[in-house]
Amino acid sequence: MPLKFRHLHDPGVLDPTTNRFRFWGDHEVAVAPFVVPNATPDDELDGLRQLPNTFPTVTGYLPRLEELAEQHRGDDGQLHYPDGVTGRTLLQQATRETLTDMGFDVDGLTDAQMTDNHGWLLFPNFFEPWFVLIAGRHEFHLEQRLSGRRFVWVCVALGALKLMQEFVVHYLKLLDGFTAVEAVEAIWDFVTP
Repeated sequence: MPLKFRHLHDPGVLDPTTNRFRFWGDHEVAVAPFVVPNATPDDELDGLRQLPNTFPTVTGYLPRLEELAEQHRGDDGQLHYPDGVTGRTLLQQATRETLTDMGFDVDGLTDAQMTDNHGWLLFPNFFEPWFVLIAGRHEFHLEQRLSGRRFVWVCVALGALKLMQEFVVHYLKLLDGFTAVEAVEAIWDFVTP
């Protein structure tokens, strides 16, 4: 948690009802919005300025965030947001505008997807088949593009292989009696008569 948000954290400041967690055995999905209820707009902006300590990519959005926030600074030098505007909504706007200016198409993303802290752990090694495919393409100099239908079929095939692996390892538990080295040796002995 960024230092300023840590400073603001006390039993009445952070709202745990805005965080969402779901666990299924080894799998999880977690979402924690960058929001500090009950903080003044200036304190919330200070907290958002500290986000790069934990989330370095936010650094690129801070200049636009500062510009947007300054539009709400009153004659007294304090930030005064109208209803519906918070530091979080300004960060979302700054993120969307900055990425769009960089040439990224972010129309299909919600504001929450672009700024909130999302954690997805589907399987500890869910993307392993994808990495093996990419490494194989580089090793064997396969230059075919993975686009359109070919990409969909490759994803279906890799997903099926991964589900089969998960079934063998976690449901049937066929490899529970092996160390990693013993498993490789057993497979090698099976493949080579």
